[in-house]
Amino acid sequence: MVRRERARLVGSAPADLRRTLIARFLDRNLRSVRGPILEVGPGTGRFTEGLGALGQPLVLVDLARPMLRASRRMTQRRSDRRSTPSAFVQAAAEHLPFAAGEFGAVVLVGLFGFFARDGPDVLREAMRVLRPGGRLLVETQSATHAIGSILPGAPRAATRILRRPRLYHLDRILRHGDQPLDPVHLARWEFRYWRPGELEEAVRAAGLRTLDRMSVGPALGLHGEVLRALRRDPAAWRTLIDCEETVGRWPESFGAGASFLLAAERPRTPSPRRPR
Repeated sequence: MVRRERARLVGSAPADLRRTLIARFLDRNLRSVRGPILEVGPGTGRFTEGLGALGQPLVLVDLARPMLRASRRMTQRRSDRRSTPSAFVQAAAEHLPFAAGEFGAVVLVGLFGFFARDGPDVLREAMRVLRPGGRLLVETQSATHAIGSILPGAPRAATRILRRPRLYHLDRILRHGDQPLDPVHLARWEFRYWRPGELEEAVRAAGLRTLDRMSVGPALGLHGEVLRALRRDPAAWRTLIDCEETVGRWPESFGAGASFLLAAERPRTPSPRRPR
């Protein structure tokens, strides 16, 4: 499982682009954070080193024990002990085993869609364990990217899929924004593609205030061949990263790209109660 996940997320030009853009978004929004950082679902540790380098205590939580072991092995290989997590905890994001107001930041990257119906519960738990002024960083996968993955460049394959859209979840994504828990149709889990507006509304309902938003790779993030060519030219690659960050902040780009990132803050003072 760990090897498959690492191979899926690391190495290709599109994966490198996404990882770089997400890492820069995290750094920009967490640089001023004070207090422990909670990374929920670190997986194979793609962003753990960067989070640890922020100089705050770092706690990793994952429901999958193999992923926690992979994260521990990865961090133990690093020579910089300042970036070593202080704790590895096996727990569910819906029921975090921590006291209220314990963390300066909560990071949810790469897994929010897997919570499907439980997403609001996860956001409320993040709100609970955040200190006043604490930051939430959350990423949700894009339905645009999902459809781009389903419909590859080969015309014959695309024709076959479009003739049988239900088999490949295409109709489900278009109508409902998710895929069913249905082994017959290839999915063995429930997944929801949260649209940017839906995610922002859910974050607001949990009591948090939006600070920053960005689509990940809306310009060229889905064009593997172009990205492979650009990655061979360091100057062009650097310019592309800057371009993607700019375009990713345009509101009209929020539904495009590989995923959508949102940074939010727990208000330092409670919101005034509305009159009944």
